[in-house]
Amino acid sequence: MTQQSERVESTPVIRDLAYLLLTKSGDVPTREIEKVSQSKAWTRAIAPFLHEIVAGVARRQGTLDAVLAVYLRRNPERGVRAILRVAAYELMYLERTAPHAVLSESVAVAGRRISGPRRDS
Repeated sequence: MTQQSERVESTPVIRDLAYLLLTKSGDVPTREIEKVSQSKAWTRAIAPFLHEIVAGVARRQGTLDAVLAVYLRRNPERGVRAILRVAAYELMYLERTAPHAVLSESVAVAGRRISGPRRDS
């Protein structure tokens, strides 16, 4: 794990953008970050953290998949796997975000981005 003394205030926007970039077919995700960060002023502020997450997931995809395979009973769909990779990367390699925030925000991204049957209580 990397030693980081500064904590980053996490926003759902970062994980939503990471999800979109990692599930998009085409260009290398890190090239897409530049396009996204130039589109709006607020994305420039989060671009370094977004780049760190997306590039880190892309770079360590094999390791992340091997770790996740231990806990998965079946192969999840592409979007779910992307969310799991982002969460695993943050938990394993970044210390700036509290683990409870990583998990909470990952579940929130899944709720917003993954379509499926809704269960009403």
